[in-house]
Amino acid sequence: MQTKITRVLLALTLVSSLAACASSKFDYFEPNQPNQFSTETTISRDFNSVWDGYVASLSESFFVINNISKESRLINVSFSASPPQEYINCGRTKLTSSHPAKGTETFNYEVAADSNTWYGVDGTNHVIERKRDTTLNGRANIYIAPTENGVTLVRANARYVLDISVVENGLTLNHHTSINHSITFATKETGTSNDGVKCYSKGKLEQDLLELARKL
Repeated sequence: MQTKITRVLLALTLVSSLAACASSKFDYFEPNQPNQFSTETTISRDFNSVWDGYVASLSESFFVINNISKESRLINVSFSASPPQEYINCGRTKLTSSHPAKGTETFNYEVAADSNTWYGVDGTNHVIERKRDTTLNGRANIYIAPTENGVTLVRANARYVLDISVVENGLTLNHHTSINHSITFATKETGTSNDGVKCYSKGKLEQDLLELARKL
């Protein structure tokens, strides 16, 4: 009799656990095609005054000058732009997480932005906490040159590196993973990761560089 009761309780427990399993669903939405933006401007001043004034303004900005050559008309700078989502668009992720005790929660976040979420492990009652940190760095070339019309041309192009760090920790089981990957792309190029995430420049950084010349 005791064995029969034990079997019944075990069966009820199994049915209950199967009926109340955790689950999660990730949906990725690619970014819209980027708006067209110009990467150059002209300044109605002579080349020497634009060059000297631009270098002076650049030295006071958050850009770090790496190389500068007046003869070749080129300046190369490094940058660290924050928050990344103000400068690039990598689409959005929608995560729907369900758990018998935690209920159902939907997370919507920009892929280029930091995020703190959790998800239920399909077919179990386990929960995993997921933390994403993003950083945006890169380099940019600024080309400054005189033109035949007596005005000075200023052109800016950048190469972006979006670093993504994902750390997962089990809240109801022994689980820990740490994954780092990067997406690299240039102005007006599409950056694509191994898992299909696409990134575009919003043009803000390029416009920031051009604005330094417009303000001279």
